[in-house]
Amino acid sequence: MAAAKKKRPTGSRLPRLRLARLIGSGQAFHVGRSTIGPEGLAKSHGHDFAEVFWIEGGRGLHAVNGRRVPIGSGALVFVRPSDRHGFRGEPGAPLSIMNVAFPAAALRPLGARHPELSGEFFWSRATLPAAFRVDDAFLHWLAEEVRNLAASTGSTLRLDRFLLGLFLRLEAWGGPGARPAPPEWLLAALRGFRAPAHFERGTAGLAELAGRSPEHVNRELRRHFGATATAAVNRARMRWAAEQLRFTDRSILEVALDCGCGNLGHFYKLFRAEHGRSPAAWRRRQHREAVRFQSPSPLAADEPIQAKPEPKKFSGRGHPR
Repeated sequence: MAAAKKKRPTGSRLPRLRLARLIGSGQAFHVGRSTIGPEGLAKSHGHDFAEVFWIEGGRGLHAVNGRRVPIGSGALVFVRPSDRHGFRGEPGAPLSIMNVAFPAAALRPLGARHPELSGEFFWSRATLPAAFRVDDAFLHWLAEEVRNLAASTGSTLRLDRFLLGLFLRLEAWGGPGARPAPPEWLLAALRGFRAPAHFERGTAGLAELAGRSPEHVNRELRRHFGATATAAVNRARMRWAAEQLRFTDRSILEVALDCGCGNLGHFYKLFRAEHGRSPAAWRRRQHREAVRFQSPSPLAADEPIQAKPEPKKFSGRGHPR
């Protein structure tokens, strides 16, 4: 009698994400943002594409290729198509992750044209993917670059421009000590500007936190981050709004008001510019991802991470959720 074939254990196969489900015909890349907290785990997964991601805020663990790596704001990682990874955020400090994904086939011509990239970035042969720790100024530069990328035609040319610009900036960067760092008072003000009480006052609220005049704050922001005070304020508002839409069931109207946006149309415009989609569409997508990656039960500390108020008065129109 022939020996019975061994059955493959149920659930041993890692989920595999496919880029075709994220981009449309003629698009060369996908730009996305996600927030991962402690209430659920993003299952470890494989994919048929390469991606670069960075942490805009929060702390947690990056489970990658069988290892657990602590990760936090400023982490920048080049994930190869062969890597398997997932995330878990810490209580009170969810991971805010931005990523650019593109076909694995795009790496071949890029590497062929630039042989000096061999062994670097996506072409690293190490067990873990190439990773860097960048500062706030670098993150602000990345935010501007990815905003331009998301607003582009989605062509391979735009993707190459973004990637080569990133490689060159990392090469010239050399770490936080390689150039004058932003003053601590400015960084502290940017970190503290994360509450409705500040949002309502806009750039004046940011200047109050900094203890400097609005004009001085604006000059320093331009000097160190290449952004105006208005841009910094709107970015902080929209990042906070994204967290509210992801982790609470508050209406979009309430969130917009607490962001200091009395005009709902203006709020939608700012949110779409920052996150690439409308607040309602962004919330639906985040909730779908949370369901897809939800772990059936919490993991013990030594277990491996598996791949798997009152409304205010409003003068605008509409009340979507």
